[in-house]
Amino acid sequence: MVGIEVVVYWDTLFIINFVYDFIGILLTKLITNIPTKFWRISLAAAICSLCQLLVLMDPKKLKNLGLYIGVNLILEIVILSIVFGRLKINKYISLIGVHMGIVFFVGGIITAIYDKLIAFKRQEITIIEIILIGIIVFLIIKYTVPIILRSIYYRERIYEIILFLKGKEIKIKALLDTGNSLTEPTTGKKVTVVEKKVISQFNNIHINKIFIIPYKSIGKDNGVLYGIEVDKMIIKYDKYEKVHDKAIIAIYNGDLSRDGRYNAILHNKSLI
Repeated sequence: MVGIEVVVYWDTLFIINFVYDFIGILLTKLITNIPTKFWRISLAAAICSLCQLLVLMDPKKLKNLGLYIGVNLILEIVILSIVFGRLKINKYISLIGVHMGIVFFVGGIITAIYDKLIAFKRQEITIIEIILIGIIVFLIIKYTVPIILRSIYYRERIYEIILFLKGKEIKIKALLDTGNSLTEPTTGKKVTVVEKKVISQFNNIHINKIFIIPYKSIGKDNGVLYGIEVDKMIIKYDKYEKVHDKAIIAIYNGDLSRDGRYNAILHNKSLI
């Protein structure tokens, strides 16, 4: 039997894994909008890549499925702790789901592209087809994946928002609704919808300008909401905080929540 010598370039493999892990962690950060620093992402990616190399040095461990899953789960928690700091257990669970989903998705895309490049070398596919595949993959990643992952990650999440207008502030519970894409036509700003009974706390304040915001809904093709501009809107959830200066608030004459859990609906891109 002829022996086959396999040469592994560990430095090259480390760099490839580092880039792959960095992209996966960065996308997790962008999807979840949890603030962190790039040095934390870089450190976590380096540790993840190093651990993967250590496993490859002893491939027998890969045959033990229970050990393999356990080690990867611990590694996920360590990585996310480095990147995002100390979080609640339920937050770790959701982050692990988002990160692993991204890793599998990106890994599948990379494998598909690699297969196409091999096919190109064998003259089974043309350069034009490769370019078209690359464009399609880019468009899918840019426009489809973030929307899908955000809708999963932020489903039924209630935020606290604080509205500031001429020295007065109102605290409200708001739902992030993936279906709310309202924008104010003249400014192009994202619109947050707030119940009239809540926003009426600003009644004794002089409003400089009223905005007319058209909208469409089921059974109503040409609806109109009236809106105002507040000095500032702060969105809060745990340690997360997002500030919108000169935010547009649409006034809804009715109840947005049947059970009263929230009195406002955020734009689907309010956290970006």
